[in-house]
Amino acid sequence: MKQLLNRLLLVPSYTLFSTAVLTFSCECGPGDVARVIAGSKASPDVITEIHAKFHLHEPGCGNGWAIYFGDLARRATWAESYV
Repeated sequence: MKQLLNRLLLVPSYTLFSTAVLTFSCECGPGDVARVIAGSKASPDVITEIHAKFHLHEPGCGNGWAIYFGDLARRATWAESYV
């Protein structure tokens, strides 16, 4: 029972850590995340729309991570499909 409780308590910390690593690597790495989401043949308008939707135009690494968890806390928007 104690082992189960420990695992349940560690899940949120693992989730926060893994999403932080993924977000910082995507935002601070080379290339444009919006171009990857939209595809190589996307128009500049679509790229601008994605930048605005995911707040990629704002300076600093980690803004997307903070916005994601803020939205999660406010509206419980868990995930969105890109397909």
